[in-house]
Parts: sequence; structure tokens; C-alpha cells
Amino acid sequence: MLKDQATNLRFLADQQRDDGERYRRNSQQMVIVTGGKGGVGKSFVSLHLSHALAGTGKKVLLVDSNLRNPSLHILTNTDPLFPLNYWIEEAIPIERTGLIEIGQNLDFLPNIPPHRHRKNRFREDANMFLELLEPLCGEYDYLILDTETGLNTWNLSLILQAGLTVLVSISDPTSVIDTYTFIKASFPHLRKPHFALVVNQVIEEKSGFEAYTNLNQALNNFLDYRIELLSLIPFDLKVKRAGLAQQPLWQFSKNSKVLPSIQKMAERIFQMQENKLLYKSKQLQEVNL
Repeated sequence: MLKDQATNLRFLADQQRDDGERYRRNSQQMVIVTGGKGGVGKSFVSLHLSHALAGTGKKVLLVDSNLRNPSLHILTNTDPLFPLNYWIEEAIPIERTGLIEIGQNLDFLPNIPPHRHRKNRFREDANMFLELLEPLCGEYDYLILDTETGLNTWNLSLILQAGLTVLVSISDPTSVIDTYTFIKASFPHLRKPHFALVVNQVIEEKSGFEAYTNLNQALNNFLDYRIELLSLIPFDLKVKRAGLAQQPLWQFSKNSKVLPSIQKMAERIFQMQENKLLYKSKQLQEVNL
């Protein structure tokens, strides 16, 4: 079974490379949020990162692209009429009727688990999903895709087209190992890996930095790669209480110590995008000269 999955991943990566620049015009604005292990707060990070980016004045579309176990509709207490799985199952372009406004400059495309009797025709490859999403892309500065944990063909399809992949971990050693395994498995399929790390639920800052350092040591030793640290998000019981209340933290507790760390993460992602655009502009100027 693992061999079959590896074969599928290699085939998909080769196919994506043959497609060239098919979706690249939107790649810089697309941020994937995933991880090697469940239960680390991935969807929480996606939701609040989207809100923080929208707070900078940028237009943001948050998409729950977890096809099997979506949870953002629970965290936001929304009841979607047209979830993502509807658009994919019907194979029709996604329209604004499927979006829910959950904040200023912030729209949300929710999802719910698919009907058991329906087989998703595009389960193995996200290219069709990106095609269906294409009509909306031009309206937003950022697309934040909260997707599944672990590396599969769906996640790899998205990662291959994204400008940045944010990996969410906790400081627990098993979570760090799962994050390393995720990167290692994806590495052969990526020309220019661009991962960034968020260590969530950090009780002591020292333990968060240790997790980051240990991960980078393994990546440097075995893959000759270093991952950038986006944020250490502190542990706060208010996060759990907000989840139980099905409210975003910015509504439940505006004075939570978690929110400033997420704001800094959003500012860092904004700066990373600006640096990329500046670099591309310089390249074009050199070519014209």
C-alpha cells in the first residue's frame, strides 16, 4: 500500500511539472496550512492567520480543503449551504454563493464531510479543485488553504502549486518527528521546497525553540535543508474554551496572549511575499536591461 502511494506521488509530481505554469500566476498568494500529525491546532492556526492577514487590509479567502475531516465550520459555528465538497462533486466553478463572510476582508469557503455513498472523482488530484477555484482567485490577496494532515496526493498537488506551505507542530518529540517525515517524503517531488514552521501550544519558549532546533538539525544533516520559524504560539486555555464555544478566539477573548504571536506570523508572511515580489521585479529589470 505504501509503495502504491509513493508511486502515485511520483506520477503526480511528474505530471505537475509537465503542466508548467498552469496555476503559477496565483502561487504567491496561496498558503497551505498542514502538518505531519493531527491534533496540533492546524485548523486553529489557519483560521486565525487568515483573520490576522485580513486585519492588515488584505483581502483573504480561507478555504477548508480538508475533504475527509473538515473542522473549520465547527470552529466558526457556520452551517454551509454549499460546502467545498458540493462544488467538487458537481464539478462546477465555485461561486460567491458558497462563501461566508466571517470578518472584515475575510471570506470563508467551508466544507463538511462528503456523503458516504458518493465517491469524490477528484480525490487524488487537487488540480480540478484549483480549476474550480480559479474564478475567485483574482478577487483576493491571499488564499489560505487548511488541508489534511500527512502527505498524500491531494496535499502534494496543493503544495506543488503554493507559494508557501506552513507546517504546524507542537514541541512534543513525536510531532517533530512527524514533521520531519512529512518534509522528507515530499522532498523528492519538489524543485524548490518552501516550508515554514509554526510550533503551537508552547508552554515554555525554550521547549519551542528546542523543537525547532532539533527539526532543523535533522533536516540539515539528512536533507541539506533548513526550515524557517514563523511563530511560537503560546499555550492558552482560552483557545480550548473558544473551541468549545465554537467561536474564533478574536471574538471569544481579545486579550488572549495567543493573538499577538499570530499577528507577528501574519506580518512575517506579508514580508516574505513582498520580498519575493521585489526579487521578481529586479529579475525582470535585469532581463529588460
